[in-house]
Amino acid sequence: MDLTISTRNTHLHTTIYAKKENFYLYLPPHLSHPKGCFTGLFLGMVLRIRRLCTDKSDVDRKIDEFLHQLLARGHTRTSLTPLFIQAEANAATYMARSPKENAAILEQKEEDGSNQVYFHLQYHPEDSKASTIQELWT
Repeated sequence: MDLTISTRNTHLHTTIYAKKENFYLYLPPHLSHPKGCFTGLFLGMVLRIRRLCTDKSDVDRKIDEFLHQLLARGHTRTSLTPLFIQAEANAATYMARSPKENAAILEQKEEDGSNQVYFHLQYHPEDSKASTIQELWT
């Protein structure tokens, strides 16, 4: 579960644990992954930190470490700032809801996703551009 759990004055305290060998090889900005891959990773990591760390100072430190790990991978502060704003709003919304509400939302997303159709073609350098195929599909 990647957690360190301790007790202080009869209260449980948790923080995220990472091995010393962890190189934090997050997606660099120059890869051709869809934008949603990085956005999902980013939103998920901020939510993970907010949910698993009990001390506010620990949350702030872990988010600052995450920022510096992304900067080391080639991202810029200007590109990350809007994502941080979105991630904080997302985490606040998620944590304000009850577990039952979050489960119902997840179930609805899974149900909505079951109605999607995926069109996959093997890559060939002489094929039409993706935008042309998407336009024809629509």
